[in-house]
Amino acid sequence: MEFKAHVISFISCFIAINCFAQEFKEHKAFVLHEQSQLKHDTIHYKTYRIEDGQNLVFEFISDNGGDPGNHSVADSRVTFYIPSGITNFEFKDEDLLEAGALYIQRCHCQDKGIHMLNKGVINGAKHYDGSWSVSLDVTFLGRNTDKVYHIVESGTYKRIE
Repeated sequence: MEFKAHVISFISCFIAINCFAQEFKEHKAFVLHEQSQLKHDTIHYKTYRIEDGQNLVFEFISDNGGDPGNHSVADSRVTFYIPSGITNFEFKDEDLLEAGALYIQRCHCQDKGIHMLNKGVINGAKHYDGSWSVSLDVTFLGRNTDKVYHIVESGTYKRIE
């Protein structure tokens, strides 16, 4: 009986240490890519890349705070583009497809991969220093689970140097 009590105490302590050892703080980045274009796999919707082009590509990146169960970090991204030379924009619902708006989930989960965004609003305005204030409020269904994902974020997008 005493052995069982020690094992239970050890397991409880181990679980407590593991639960509190990982920081749950979400890290976010708002990145602007100038003279770029967005390309993605249109067959399997698994890969995407940003390459040289004529547009401004915006990326909201989040590590989602990590997974406390396995200490992993899997990022997700909302990305879209606008033509160079404009100073403000608003894309709503089906217009999001015109902007190439994507949600990319890079995880070992059922809804991993690329999701086309076609419901919600993304708008932005350029600042005098070349940065952009952008707000997004998008909703979509997971391709495999039909889970409703809703992302609301605002931030200042700056070009990477």
